[in-house]
Amino acid sequence: MLCIYAARYGIAEIGGIETIHALQSRSRSSISMKIQNIAAMCDDAGISRNPTQRRLTGRPTGETGRRTNWAELSQYAGVDRQSHLLECQAIIAKAFSWPGELTDSSTFFEGAKRRVTVNAYERDPAARQCCIEHYGCSCVICRFDFLASFGPVAEGFIQVHHLTPLSEIGARYAVDPITDLRPVCPNCHAIIHLGGCTRSIDEVREMLQSRASG
Repeated sequence: MLCIYAARYGIAEIGGIETIHALQSRSRSSISMKIQNIAAMCDDAGISRNPTQRRLTGRPTGETGRRTNWAELSQYAGVDRQSHLLECQAIIAKAFSWPGELTDSSTFFEGAKRRVTVNAYERDPAARQCCIEHYGCSCVICRFDFLASFGPVAEGFIQVHHLTPLSEIGARYAVDPITDLRPVCPNCHAIIHLGGCTRSIDEVREMLQSRASG
């Protein structure tokens, strides 16, 4: 679904190649090739698409990939752009979200409730990306860096914490990725929300430092 949206409308709105890479066990080059393959199928079938997206020339070996991708593409050929985007955002939010987290200074709107299959808060992957570009991918609490510890496979991996839980906002509002969001590792993020409360960044940092000094 995400690759189809990328081929038809562009990849920026869904967080770029890195977002899809984080959701699938495929290499970035494989994801890029799939998007190009879908773009080629759109052209062959007369389906409108993003004209700046390169198309794959030739066909995959045995055309297996082409047939598989067509089965997916045909389901979304008649779906309007906004509905398709909302479904993509729901998948991203479910995969990346912890309580209060955004699973990319411009103004981004967060917190507006919508219904896809269940009610969910809109989480803008662009806001997440903007936060990471500003603060980096190290945890702001413990400074853990996944790339440094695990190598290229973990490049870009980090969770993003919303300082004010979206569940407490309840209405559409403008979020600034620099002032409202922070990158945190899964361990520190879990402690922030442990016990059903929301601890501050400083509080969790002090907890960690007190244990280290003790």
